Amino acid sequence: MRVYDYLAAHDLLQRAVNADPLNAIAHSTLADSWFALGYQSRAAAEARKAFDLSSSLSHSDRLTVEARYYDATNNRENAIKIYKP
Repeated sequence: MRVYDYLAAHDLLQRAVNADPLNAIAHSTLADSWFALGYQSRAAAEARKAFDLSSSLSHSDRLTVEARYYDATNNRENAIKIYKP
């Protein structure tokens, strides 16, 4: 995704999620790839999975997953609250 090859990133991230379905970070990043590819509803569903799995993450990672979830579900106000220091 860093080189804007979202389709290739999506395929790799889908493999990561398949290999470790409980990995919240993988689900969250997969949601970003869905969003970049124009699949808003799939991005939101994947971001929700990440959010649901994020309880065991560090505080910082949990906040990142939560903010991405709010972004994917068009809840920009809550996302901004998290991103603001």
